[in-house]
Amino acid sequence: MRDRQPIKRQRAEPDDREIIDRIEAGQPFAGHFAAADTPKRSVADEEAAGVDVVLYYGMSLYAAYAGVASTLEAFKRTRDADAAHLRDDIAAFEDFIGYTEFSARAKKYGLA
Repeated sequence: MRDRQPIKRQRAEPDDREIIDRIEAGQPFAGHFAAADTPKRSVADEEAAGVDVVLYYGMSLYAAYAGVASTLEAFKRTRDADAAHLRDDIAAFEDFIGYTEFSARAKKYGLA
């Protein structure tokens, strides 16, 4: 088996720690960069640091958790999904998830 040669970088890039240090210090970072839901940072903080994309995975998970917990509590209390108003606006939900477009694609490929 031949020895593998390390891949040489085509351009100098800061390492992850340097990028994180710059962002935490509020210094702009030139180039494309994605961050992931940094606690105690606002959108304005992220923009000022030069972040192009922020993945708010934590916030999204907590929002889903809060919605599910609230829904289950209402269902537990009423023991009736209709009385708990859990399905009051199905059309709004379908619009939100793009159900009409999904259904059209499924039909286009003979899946519906």
